[in-house]
Amino acid sequence: MDAVADHLGIVLGILRQWQPAAKRPKLYARLPAIEEPRAISVLGSVISTGVDGVVLPRALSGHDLTRLDARISVEEAVHGVMQGSIKIIAEAADTARSAMALSSFRGASHRLAGLIFSAERLAADMQGISPRTTDGNLRAPIAWARAQFLVAAASAGVAALFDNQTKSETRSAIAIYGEAYADGFDGAVTTEAEDIAAINAAMSGARS
Repeated sequence: MDAVADHLGIVLGILRQWQPAAKRPKLYARLPAIEEPRAISVLGSVISTGVDGVVLPRALSGHDLTRLDARISVEEAVHGVMQGSIKIIAEAADTARSAMALSSFRGASHRLAGLIFSAERLAADMQGISPRTTDGNLRAPIAWARAQFLVAAASAGVAALFDNQTKSETRSAIAIYGEAYADGFDGAVTTEAEDIAAINAAMSGARS
């Protein structure tokens, strides 16, 4: 659930409606970037709903995780939430700077549950290059960062999550997510409802 949206009240209402459900999925709310002034107020609002965790966008290094961890501890105390229960999933390697600091995420916070990689966001930070060549292969710096990301997530002992924002005219969604799963990604995030079935089908069972 994206708490960065302008309609924060609606988002909070939806999160609260899910809480009584006996078998609900884990709920994570995406925060504004930690350097944005509204990040702290949004954090307090979403923690008050009983979410399981938050998504930190544009994390530049493990230092951002440490800062967020400390602030979450304060908000847990304020809202009567069990200390340490709120987890963090961070969007990492979204920038060239972050890609060069991936090793710093290991041990930065005991709350860290996963890292998200987006080739498209990284490419946009690198002077807006296309993330893929005309034949569909990742461009060299993006492929390098993706490999480093997977190693960093494994080193940190957290889930590596794939965020695919490019629609392919030649490859099916199942093929794209299946390749990511075979490479070492544990799951995926998406805003496209039609991709959910492909993710579930491609990213489960034994890796090929």
